[in-house]
Amino acid sequence: MRGLAVLLLVAVVAGCGGARREPPPPPPPPAEEQLRSSWRLARFSLEQRQYRQAAALYERVLERAYLMDDGATIGEVAYELAVVRLRLFEPRRAAELAALTRAERRRRGLPPFAELALVEAVARHELGEADAALQLAAEAEEHGADDALLVARVRYLRGQLAAERGDVAELERMIGALAAATDPELRGHRLELSGRRQALAGDFAAAARSLRESAELRQSVEDFTGMARALALAAEATRQAGDGGTAADLYLRAGRSAQVEGNRVQAEAWLRQARELAQRNDRPFLAREARDLLRQLAEERATSG
Repeated sequence: MRGLAVLLLVAVVAGCGGARREPPPPPPPPAEEQLRSSWRLARFSLEQRQYRQAAALYERVLERAYLMDDGATIGEVAYELAVVRLRLFEPRRAAELAALTRAERRRRGLPPFAELALVEAVARHELGEADAALQLAAEAEEHGADDALLVARVRYLRGQLAAERGDVAELERMIGALAAATDPELRGHRLELSGRRQALAGDFAAAARSLRESAELRQSVEDFTGMARALALAAEATRQAGDGGTAADLYLRAGRSAQVEGNRVQAEAWLRQARELAQRNDRPFLAREARDLLRQLAEERATSG
């Protein structure tokens, strides 16, 4: 009876004098095409640095991949979403997503995913979980051995970890592993590691030069997170070299960049360093700017909290 009623309704509408029949709406695209279309939008948002929007889009794509029970796509989308979480300075969420997805792939009997291990290693490093980061880095290097760029990024991470624990021999090995790099990103990585090695040796002036050059290379490839980190490392080396005024300026630049990018915790730490060094080294304009930026951060925290 319901089918007959619908047919009669269509006949009545069609028979109305002068009525214009609208074409029926197109059928919805297949689930696979819907997923691919949404995935393209998510990637575009990521490329445009619209990270909040990208995260929301990737969440929906991941839900659809789970709906379709598509194991391979689940891994790819989760990896890209974990990258977005790192860009949003949410390492805990990135690490948890990567770990869950890696476990999902193991249950399905899918091969190891080196990029997923690397993104979790980076997240664990940012969380201060050095042992887990080192283990994951080794796994990423093992399973991504045929990807030269991935291996280079793993070695950079291993070099960071070595510098932080004072393992000079391992740090020098990682610097050597990047010695032939010509890509600006990898040259920036090598210079950062070299600066850390020089600082460990007590040559703070040379360390500051290497780290500032690393920051310039990061800027050229729009790696602004890496740029700010290199500026902060250069600031500390410059302070150790005895130039507190220049160190204050470098800390201010690092903190200001981090604030604009949304890394509030790191921005506050670097801006406090800038303010204190500026006050101690008679740089009133720097001290005032650092105070103003710290006030903005406090207001943002109060508004969002």
